[in-house]
Amino acid sequence: MDAKNVTRIALYTFMAIVGAALLVAVIFFIAKTTGALGDDSTAPPESTNAPPQSSTATDAADSTDAPETKQTDETRPPDTTAPPETTAQTLPAVTEAPFTVNSYDSPVEMYALYNANARIRPSVDSDIMVMVYQGDPVNVYGETDNGWYHVRVRGYDAYIRMDLLTSDATQAEVTVEEYATPKMMYTQSRVNVRESWTTSATAFELYEAGTEVTVTGHTSNGWYRIVYNESVAYISDDYVGENMPVIEPDREP
Repeated sequence: MDAKNVTRIALYTFMAIVGAALLVAVIFFIAKTTGALGDDSTAPPESTNAPPQSSTATDAADSTDAPETKQTDETRPPDTTAPPETTAQTLPAVTEAPFTVNSYDSPVEMYALYNANARIRPSVDSDIMVMVYQGDPVNVYGETDNGWYHVRVRGYDAYIRMDLLTSDATQAEVTVEEYATPKMMYTQSRVNVRESWTTSATAFELYEAGTEVTVTGHTSNGWYRIVYNESVAYISDDYVGENMPVIEPDREP
C-alpha cells in the first residue's frame, strides 16, 4: 500500500471518530432538554409541611404573648407573712447592698400597721430577720431611696417597707374580739406564752405540743388571748388549733 492510500484511510478514520462524537453529543443534549436525564444541580423542593413565613408582625410566633411585667414593691402583696416563732434565733448580720439610706438626725418612733417582716435588706426578696406585729413600736433611723425604712428591731438593723409603718399610733391600734364563751383549744407545736401580742413581749413559759389552753379572745394581729395562771396571756394563733395534734413518741437514740 502506498503512502497516498494510507493518508486517505487515516483521514476517513478521523472523520468517522469526530462524527460519532458529534452524534453522541447531540443525543445527550436532546435527552437532557427533554428531561430524560436527572439534574443533580437542582435543589430538592422545600417541604410543604413548614409554616409559611410572614413578614407581618401579627404572624410572629410571640405576637400574642403579653409583655413581661417586672413586679415592683408597689405591685406585690403586703409583706405580712409571719416566720415561725422559735425560742432561740440566730440572726444574720447586715451586709452591704446597692441602695442609699437617708439617715434622720434622730430616731423616730413609728408603729406597725400590720404584721410586718423586718428584712436584712430593703427588698422583699431579702432574708427575714425578725417580725413585728401590728401595733408594735419601731424606732426608725432613716429611709432608703427605694421605699423602705431603716429600723432597729431588738438590737438589729433591718428594713421594713414604708407602707407597713405609721407615725399615728391610733391607726395601728390592736383590737381584741372577745369570745362570749371561752374555747378549749390545743397547742399544735412548742410555743411561747407571752405577756402581750408580740414576740418582743416577755415569754412566761414554753408550752409543749398538745397543751390544752382556754382561749377567751382573738386579736386583730393574729394572737389568741388565753387564761394563764388566773390572769391573761397570749399565744400566736399559728400554733393553736381546735384538735389535739398527733404527737409521736420520743425515739431511743
